Amino acid sequence: MNKKGLTIVELLAVLVIIGLIALVIFPVVTDNITGSQKKSQEIQKASIKEAAESYVAENIGKTINFTEADNKEEINLNTLIEEGYLKGNYNNPQTGKEYDLETSKVTVTKDNNSYSYDVVLNTK
Repeated sequence: MNKKGLTIVELLAVLVIIGLIALVIFPVVTDNITGSQKKSQEIQKASIKEAAESYVAENIGKTINFTEADNKEEINLNTLIEEGYLKGNYNNPQTGKEYDLETSKVTVTKDNNSYSYDVVLNTK
């Protein structure tokens, strides 16, 4: 007798092996995707922080005025985009939702002669 095909047992064995491989690979792939999305968001925040640093350096005493009573200034993303410090649209890489340019902001705090920057990103 001439065998030209696979038996049901052989097909089931192949499917079980493919299923086991998928069980091992799926968590690794999803972890890599999640990790790269978080890293992308960190890079976005760093870019926004650098834009705010440039904005503060060029606008200190003009639109940025620190006083003894108030050593904090808030800069929203819309301002940074309108003034040319940032370009493009910004979306949360984890959810894909667009950031709200008015409520997403950088809070700049002056402490003696140094500045700290806190980036807060809110989605629409």
